[in-house]
Amino acid sequence: MTRPKISTLLRWLGTLVGIVLFVWLLARQDWMRALAALGAIPLWALMFSLALYALSYGFNTLRWCILLWAQNAVRPARSGQRPVEPTSAPSEFPCSR
Repeated sequence: MTRPKISTLLRWLGTLVGIVLFVWLLARQDWMRALAALGAIPLWALMFSLALYALSYGFNTLRWCILLWAQNAVRPARSGQRPVEPTSAPSEFPCSR
């Protein structure tokens, strides 16, 4: 049996410490006060912030599409066109044609 590397052990230790700290912080929260503060926010403000959040996802998707289209990395699918399955050879990817 091979011995795990020290970097792997450190990574797992860091993950465990992070989880323990997160649970500790959640346990120390005053949840009644947090819920009271959340209840004081008007519903229109919550809906507006959620709409802006969704809009940011849409614009981020549009930005990446424009960047990929500018590099000819993505070919828009036409109706009736079957998608090509990528293989290990880069020339076989549908983006590179």
